[in-house]
Amino acid sequence: MIRACAQAGVYPVALAYLLLGEPDSVQVAGSLAECGVDADAALLMTWPGGVHALLECSLVSALAMNAVIAGTKGRIDIDPAFHAAHRMTARAGLHLEELHIDTAADDALAAELREVRDGVRAGLRQSPAVPLDATLAVLRILENAREALGAVAF
Repeated sequence: MIRACAQAGVYPVALAYLLLGEPDSVQVAGSLAECGVDADAALLMTWPGGVHALLECSLVSALAMNAVIAGTKGRIDIDPAFHAAHRMTARAGLHLEELHIDTAADDALAAELREVRDGVRAGLRQSPAVPLDATLAVLRILENAREALGAVAF
């Protein structure tokens, strides 16, 4: 069975976690498919000082698949699909800067695979970019979201 949070939610949750760390709280709303899996979900993750992330994942709606990181001094827009984006735009006041990421359109997972390959070759037991603890924390957030929705586990 395919689940929205497990399939589509891992990237936005991982991005928020890697940028902000472990959230203080996670609230979730969504819907279930007839078979009982989560069909879509919205997660509101919060951190101290009013910092928050609003994340969406869906198997039934055509979401934009972009990412926006906004703060008091500017914002960064990451083009869709943000987990394999080719362009980011940073805005600070009237200043605008585009960053083009040098990857082919079909290289969505190539960077992840290169990271694994390089780590194995170097004899590493985990990635310095995404340590095991971070991966487990993201999976806990997703599992707690599934439980909060009342979706079946698989």
